[in-house]
Amino acid sequence: KKENVGNIVSPQVKKENVGNIMSPQVKKENVGNIVSPNVSKENVVIPQVIPPNIQIPNIMPIMDNNQPPNIMPIMDNNQP
Repeated sequence: KKENVGNIVSPQVKKENVGNIMSPQVKKENVGNIVSPNVSKENVVIPQVIPPNIQIPNIMPIMDNNQPPNIMPIMDNNQP
């Protein structure tokens, strides 16, 4: 009859069914798809490149008008 008691070991196989609960972890991979919106942010960076182009034509005249006439005499007046 002790051999019949050995059949009680079979319930341990049910623990393998509990291992199937690990499958929900695969759903976390679907959450990884949320990272794709980050690519859209890269598209936002492209328009940011446009304003620097506007600054180039504006800075050019400002640099020429302010640096040579203003800084040049100030340096000469302070040194001697």
